[in-house]
Amino acid sequence: MAQSQVNLDSDSDTLIDSWEILHFGSLNHPDGDPTDDPDGDGRDNKFECDSSTNPQDANCCLFTTVSSEFDPNGFEIRWPTIPGKKYHIEVSVNLSDWTKVGDSTGTTPHNFLGTGATITANFADPSNPIIVGAASREVWFDGSIAGNLNNFKNFVENGGSPIAANGSEWIPETQTPSEGGSNYGDRIRGYIVPKTTGNYNFYIAGRHQCEFWLDTTGDTTDGIGLVRESHLTDNNLTEEQKWDYLSSQGLADTQKSQTIALTAGEKYFFEIWHTHAGQWDHLSVGWELDGSGTIEVIPGECLSPNVDFADNNIASFISNPTCFARVVTYSPLGNANDDAGPLDSDGDGIDDATEKLLDGFNPFLSNSANGGQSDGV
Repeated sequence: MAQSQVNLDSDSDTLIDSWEILHFGSLNHPDGDPTDDPDGDGRDNKFECDSSTNPQDANCCLFTTVSSEFDPNGFEIRWPTIPGKKYHIEVSVNLSDWTKVGDSTGTTPHNFLGTGATITANFADPSNPIIVGAASREVWFDGSIAGNLNNFKNFVENGGSPIAANGSEWIPETQTPSEGGSNYGDRIRGYIVPKTTGNYNFYIAGRHQCEFWLDTTGDTTDGIGLVRESHLTDNNLTEEQKWDYLSSQGLADTQKSQTIALTAGEKYFFEIWHTHAGQWDHLSVGWELDGSGTIEVIPGECLSPNVDFADNNIASFISNPTCFARVVTYSPLGNANDDAGPLDSDGDGIDDATEKLLDGFNPFLSNSANGGQSDGV
């Protein structure tokens, strides 16, 4: 059944209705005024709504003021994130004038995408910034995909003129959200950076077809040596994280990779391709160290997203004896076409973070809940 189009702020109090109901249960709670600070963390409801954080939990807050002076020789900043939010890092040498970290011209800020976990950005070496805590995920919707990897790849590649994804995000581990829709494909890319040197086996579980590729040869970061290490390409549908489904059925165990030697601190480029037709969907890739028998989804602390921030303006700041840094994000009511606006991947007027909270809404489909008309007013 189609739902009503969403008016983000029906009572015009500068607070998103869904945020008010989630945290206060109504639009007229006595602690729900924009200037109230019910958890006493120094951030009022307006600030917490703009940040999509919890106004009744002092530990759930984006502190965008300067937390500390950073060492120019080791510029690293980390912060907790909310799924669907866009963040910018800003730097200053005087606490008055702030500049966004972006390309070397200073005209295009670098976007950091929220995962629901912590993101770490290290620009100690401006020519080789290190982002830790996420992998990149792109999503395409089309009826021709229909749970078939060959169809999906042909659709994306489009005879040499690649089709742009409907949306992209960062995810905090090598496991994708469920209930992502029907007739879609997603591609997860980035770098695995193990903390421990050893012999690894990789495992894949999913519905429907999926495969995991890894580059371990030559320059392990360029993707030229990608090898398919594990896959599910028949009509075998596993339960979530059911790593031994094929072997338990007496079938050839393509879920498990060969044993691969990895070095701690080395970056290894990877890709995961996954398609889904309908009903229940899921995908996960796990790893096992030295035949331990323990398989876990690869955590964000061992992942870097597929982004290139080598072109940046950091060098001009860290040459100063004193520098400060902060992280900012933006109100859902802002203009998504502006740099200082929210992330709205499908352009329906509802920011991605809000759509992720609303039942039946998809941040990558503008008419996901309204049967042909835009989700937003």
